Amino acid sequence: MKRYLLSIVLSVCVLGILCTYYVYGSADQLPEYKLTTIQGDPKEGAEIELSGHYSGTKRTEPIIVDGAGSHYRSRETLRDEILSARSWVYNAGNIGQWVQDHRQFMRGKDQLEGFYKDEEWLIYATGASRSELKVERLHLGTDKVTQYTTKLPVQTDNDYINVVDVQRINDQLHVLVRQNTKGTPYLQYFHYVLNFDSGALIRSEQITHWNKTKKDVELEFYHLYNSESQNGYVVFVVPENKIISKSENSYSSEQIAAHLYMYSYPSGKLTALPDPKQQFDPNVNYYHEGDQVIYKTNDKSTLTLSRYNLATGKEERDYVSIKASQFGANEIQSAILSDHRIYVHMRKGTTYLVTTLDLSDGRALYVGEVSYEGPEAEREKEMKLLQLYSLNINKRVS
Repeated sequence: MKRYLLSIVLSVCVLGILCTYYVYGSADQLPEYKLTTIQGDPKEGAEIELSGHYSGTKRTEPIIVDGAGSHYRSRETLRDEILSARSWVYNAGNIGQWVQDHRQFMRGKDQLEGFYKDEEWLIYATGASRSELKVERLHLGTDKVTQYTTKLPVQTDNDYINVVDVQRINDQLHVLVRQNTKGTPYLQYFHYVLNFDSGALIRSEQITHWNKTKKDVELEFYHLYNSESQNGYVVFVVPENKIISKSENSYSSEQIAAHLYMYSYPSGKLTALPDPKQQFDPNVNYYHEGDQVIYKTNDKSTLTLSRYNLATGKEERDYVSIKASQFGANEIQSAILSDHRIYVHMRKGTTYLVTTLDLSDGRALYVGEVSYEGPEAEREKEMKLLQLYSLNINKRVS
């Protein structure tokens, strides 16, 4: 009897699950949207994603819209959620392609800035302990993997050291690490030079040692990530923040200046870079692309770019200037730079537009808009219920 009872209970549970599935599926009347090409090469828009929410149901539905259509979070399966948990690193730069080509070597490696690749080697460096670097090297011609661990002269109070850049220059491996020194709370940048083959430490240097020079002003500093890490440079941004109020429970400040510095790995020299703007603009964003530092600023109507060539010292102010009106839009919502492209997210009423521009000269390579994939009579209503406020570039691997 117990055996039959168990079978009955299992059958009822399965029936309940199936009913829930089909009822939920039939109730899913969420509208479909799609990023469609207006002009240019569709391939230049293939990596663009716009995310936000749809508010036409009892609860807000998170949504991503791209060239393939609508992707609602409520439609994701458990498998989708598991696969997307690490997708942020696989979709960055060439990481996804490396995973596909060198799956065994890439297993467990998820620190984007710890990678270096050239025609011969794929390298990954990470902190092995509070005072050790671990370097793994894959020779692309033979698929042979070698590794070594290097003891560092600077110990940290943190449980790990953070590798933020790796470059191979001739027979040396240059590793940039952000860590604190023992007994101090502040994170600093250290440059470690290793023998490429043996891992022996050749020299080490603390790069960042900026001190507060003005009363009621605090300094912070960070480096600019460069996906093409083969040029021998790293660029630091040092903002100055004026303290407005500071107490045990609250803190507020206002940025009043920003300074840029170029550090050369081969020479160990730190050089101040010119500011392309006559007056400080807190809305400037900085990017390091290859041999260039790009200065981006935009408001709701205009986006401008300036650049400084690290190799030649040539400076070009406002070499690109575009307006939302050029694309029939009312306002620019956001813009990001990635792999020698500028992606601009714009809006005209309830319509969302995106464009891909060539970073070298600002030429429009692609223009697209989000369209409602349903009856025309419902378009205006359904577009009003869609809010897309984030732009992302997803480096998919086919």
